[in-house]
Amino acid sequence: MDAIREFIANIKFLEYTYLWLLCLVAILSLLWTAVAIRKRLKTPLRTHLSRYPIFPRIKFWLAATLVALLTIVALGRPFREGGENKLKAGGVDVISIIDRSLSMGAEDINPSRLEAAKKENLELAEKILRPGDRVSVFAFGKDSFRKLYLSNDVNRFTSEVARIRLPKRLKGEETVWDTNLALTLEHVYQSLDIQDSFDALAHGAKGRHGRIVFIFTDGDDRINTRKQLGAVASEFRRRNIKVFAIGVGTRRGYPLLSILSRYKKGEDYDEEVEKEWRGERTRLETKSLEYVARATGGQLFTIEDEGGSAKAFIEKAINSQRSFSVVEENKTEIHTEYWRYAVIAALILLALAIIFY
Repeated sequence: MDAIREFIANIKFLEYTYLWLLCLVAILSLLWTAVAIRKRLKTPLRTHLSRYPIFPRIKFWLAATLVALLTIVALGRPFREGGENKLKAGGVDVISIIDRSLSMGAEDINPSRLEAAKKENLELAEKILRPGDRVSVFAFGKDSFRKLYLSNDVNRFTSEVARIRLPKRLKGEETVWDTNLALTLEHVYQSLDIQDSFDALAHGAKGRHGRIVFIFTDGDDRINTRKQLGAVASEFRRRNIKVFAIGVGTRRGYPLLSILSRYKKGEDYDEEVEKEWRGERTRLETKSLEYVARATGGQLFTIEDEGGSAKAFIEKAINSQRSFSVVEENKTEIHTEYWRYAVIAALILLALAIIFY
C-alpha cells in the first residue's frame, strides 16, 4: 500500500488545465446517484414471484461516468519523471569477538574450535557483508585486544582474523590461560564509544549504522559471575547493541592435557599445571553466553560438529539490524506518460457497457 500511495503521489500532469473537467464528472456522479435513489424508491414491493435487478439500466450511467473520468485523465497526460525507485539497505557495524584462550585449541571440532570460529568470520567477510558495512575484530582470553577499529576495509578484517592463533610458546603468554568474557565486552563498548567520539569530532554528527556484536567462544569462562555479566549487558542495552553468541565446541568435551601436548613441559608450563589439569575436560558452556545474548536482545547459536555452520544465523542477525529506504536512481529529464493506459481502460469499459447494457 505504501508503494501505491507513493506512486500516485508522484504522478504529475502535462496538461493539468483539462482537470477542471472533473467537475463535470462530479455532476454526473451526483445525477447517477439521484436517479438510482429515485428508481429504488419507486420500485414496487417485492413478492415471492417478482424479480428486480439491483442495477437495471442505470449501470450505463455509471459506465459513462467512469469513461468520462478516464478520458479527462488521459487529456491531462499524466506522467512520472524518469528514475527508478529501489529499496536500499543501510549499512551495519559488525563487531566480531574471537576467543583465543587455550581451551579454543581443543580438537573436538576438527581442526580446532579456534579454526572453526575463524572460518565463520571469513565467510562473514566473503559472503555476508555488503558495501557500506563496517567491521571490527577483537581477540580475547584473560585480556582483550582490539585488532581492527570499525572499518570498511574487509580485506584488512580477513587478514587480522587469519592472524589470530594460539601462541607457539606459552612462556609470557598469561592471557591465554583464562577467559574473561565480562572484561572483554566492557572493552568492546568502551572502544566503540571512543571511536564514535573521534568520528563526531572529525566528521561531525552523523546517523549511526545499525550495530551488532558477535562473540565466538566455547563459553569456558571460570572467572565471571552473573552479576558482572549483567552489568556489562546493561551497558549494551543502553547503547541499543545486541550481542549474538556463537558457541563452539562439544558437550562431551576434550581433555585439557591434550591441548598442552603441543607445548614443552618445563618451558611452557610446569608440573603443577599438569597435576591440576589431569582428568579435566573443556566443554561447550552455554549458560553465560545465553544469558548475555538474551539480556541484550540477541540470540545463541552453537556449532557442535565439523559440519556445523552459523552462516544463516549470522546473516539473519545482521539483516535484522539494517535500515531500508526508497531511493530514486538514474533520474533524468525523460519521463514516462500514462495517458495511453487511461484511454485503453476507457475503451474497454465502454465496450463492456455496450455489450451488457
